[in-house]
Amino acid sequence: MEITFKGERYNLTRDNYAAEGGEGKVYHYDDFAFKVFHTGVKLPDKKKIDLLESMRRPEVNLTLGKIKPEGLAYNWIDGRPLAECVTDDFWKTFSYDRAEKVAVLSREVVAAAHSNSFSLVDLNGGNLMLKGDTPIFIDVESWSAKGFESDYATAKISPAIRDWREKKIGIGADWFAWAIVIFEFYIGIHPFRAGNAPGYGKKEWQKRMADGMSVFKA
Repeated sequence: MEITFKGERYNLTRDNYAAEGGEGKVYHYDDFAFKVFHTGVKLPDKKKIDLLESMRRPEVNLTLGKIKPEGLAYNWIDGRPLAECVTDDFWKTFSYDRAEKVAVLSREVVAAAHSNSFSLVDLNGGNLMLKGDTPIFIDVESWSAKGFESDYATAKISPAIRDWREKKIGIGADWFAWAIVIFEFYIGIHPFRAGNAPGYGKKEWQKRMADGMSVFKA
């Protein structure tokens, strides 16, 4: 596959393939990550991309621009998803002092997003990369912005971080998701999947989330 970015051509092969999500396939080429959107998926509106410029900071991986065929270019993040950092092997080489930095910096980004009228919508362990001990938010163009709001009926949200008590995406839903992601990062278990809660079956963890039946009550 050949793509064009800022007048330059890049030939992508199977060796460049990195990942695939609901919006498109991601390819790694030198210092770039190219997300080629699936057929029928619309690129974010330019006005929304411009609004997100207020969030340009080291912990937020905003797009570098559009590519052809339809897609977006980013800086490549040489790290791993937070969801992969909950193993015993990982914690053998990672201290709680470094983990505190991850928690604090990620909390600051969520607060800054809210201050700029954004909602993260789908803050999960796959959209939060860890580079060293620095958390980096990816898939930022899917955030909800003023004039580009979403709701639970249309947004694709990971069930594991969704606040099942709320119908609207907003500040509370983001903090609920952040708390789950950080809890799982520190402890290694999901706060509403662990344990055997009285009156709930093994597969009823979403109902436990809706009822607030966390591992502390199980």
